[in-house]
Amino acid sequence: MYLTKKGRHLEAIDQLVQALQAYLLTENYEGVEACCVNIGSFVHRLGERYYAEARRWLLTGIAISRWMRIGLDGAHGEMIMGKLYIEGNRKPELSMRWLKRAERIAEQAGNQVSLADVKMVLALWHQKYGSRRDEIDTLIQALGMFRKLRKFDCKQKETYMAHKFSEVWQDVLTAINTEG
Repeated sequence: MYLTKKGRHLEAIDQLVQALQAYLLTENYEGVEACCVNIGSFVHRLGERYYAEARRWLLTGIAISRWMRIGLDGAHGEMIMGKLYIEGNRKPELSMRWLKRAERIAEQAGNQVSLADVKMVLALWHQKYGSRRDEIDTLIQALGMFRKLRKFDCKQKETYMAHKFSEVWQDVLTAINTEG
């Protein structure tokens, strides 16, 4: 995770592949599932040219999770699948289905970090396919959730959102400060 935060995605993928091999040898299927999803997530960061490969890894991790009933508290794979369809400018209805599934998983698990991340990606969906009002409202929800998390690097998420949603970010901050 550290390597990808530093933009060293290929090194991070190499490390995950080594971990995946170890998890397979030791029959640690929770590790296998998590590695597959993380490899897919990191591969998608290499750009649209790699989305098909990222999808394969994500779908493998999601399938393992469903079949073996493990990793059911994480919605990361489903969220990244939704994000791939948004960024690939294809199938807005399919991206929304993936994001709604991710949201449902995070809510059922009580996983507030995942839920806030899903809200942030839902805002990307609204930015591309929805309304400005829905984009702002979803960002308000995401930011509010991130700020409530204890011992969490909220600043990193705020920096990302300020950059990604620059055209509405001031409206989000104004609304949050008015409410708070």
